[in-house]
Amino acid sequence: MLQLFEGFEKFAVATQGAASQLFDAFPILQKLPSFMVPMLEYAKELHKEESELYMKHYKRVKDGMKDGTAKDCFCVEMAKVQKEEGFSDKQASYISG
Repeated sequence: MLQLFEGFEKFAVATQGAASQLFDAFPILQKLPSFMVPMLEYAKELHKEESELYMKHYKRVKDGMKDGTAKDCFCVEMAKVQKEEGFSDKQASYISG
């Protein structure tokens, strides 16, 4: 739970800064090399951490479905839809995140 809250805090820092607003206002700036935009590297690292956390939780639910210990939740329904639609675990975990 702590990792989720810390992740939300970091996300807020990344998205509410002046640099982020400039990138939204002038999308061409998004093409700058990452060494010129330190916040870009920060955001990439944040996304990596976030994705790993979401995948860990999603895989725990899928394992619980296999052994019958998963409680009914959004992730369980997502796993059922995933079987029907055929999208990846990464996509499902991020949607569920």
